[in-house]
Amino acid sequence: MHENLISISDMAKLHGLTRPTLLYYDSIRLFSPVYVADNGYRYYSRIQIPLLREICFLKSLGVSLKDIQKHISQRNPEAELQLLVEQEGKIERELQELGRKRLALQQRLYMYKEAVIAVSQPQETPFIRHYKPRSIIFHPFQASETGDIDRQNIHLTAMGLWRDLYSHEFLPAYSFGTILKKESLLTEKPLKDGGCYIRIPIESTGFESTLVTLPEGTYVCQYKRGRPNDVTVLNRLLGWIEKEGYEVCGDVVDACFLDTTFDEELHDEVFSMLQVPVKRVE
Repeated sequence: MHENLISISDMAKLHGLTRPTLLYYDSIRLFSPVYVADNGYRYYSRIQIPLLREICFLKSLGVSLKDIQKHISQRNPEAELQLLVEQEGKIERELQELGRKRLALQQRLYMYKEAVIAVSQPQETPFIRHYKPRSIIFHPFQASETGDIDRQNIHLTAMGLWRDLYSHEFLPAYSFGTILKKESLLTEKPLKDGGCYIRIPIESTGFESTLVTLPEGTYVCQYKRGRPNDVTVLNRLLGWIEKEGYEVCGDVVDACFLDTTFDEELHDEVFSMLQVPVKRVE
């Protein structure tokens, strides 16, 4: 009798499964042997092969065993079609989620690669970069009653932006920093009317915060280590820009690469890059 049947080990091997897997399928009554010998050995019929093949196929698509079991008990072409359509929708959503995670990962990789290269180079030397348009969400600093901007004000402003980002189901991996308005740079309060920003994918819409496009153009850049509200390095950079025959033609970007979690001593300083849009003085 056993000659016309397939042992549990052979049935498992035929479908790339393990013996314990078939034992489990039997225990939940999803796929059971046609014959169990007195010694406990399990045997399957050859006509059961297409059914197990279908179970393996549906499972490979991510269909749960519970749904497979329900489907097998009342299987017909219409039900199979409906199941596959639903699973296709689920896979599409998973692909979108993976794409979202991949984009966030790429953003974080860019930041850290830039930081790793930067910390090994002279940080006092300005350099020129050309940037393409960049989409950001922007929110003005939450100034104190005196109008001063300190670390706490910047932190509260940034948290408002992160909440806006989370509401759109974006991961907290996108580059961020502060924007200093051109009109305020040479005043007694250079942070006046400035604010925090987070870079977002260019096609994103619907944010509560102000959607801004940083213009394409030439930027004089310099790395900076310090507090976000410290403009000492920026003032030196503005002097260099004037000396080299440039003039500022837009708002300054202070792009954070390494936040305070990398400051092991004080947890107070960030590593960032100042980006000042410029043009040649005519």
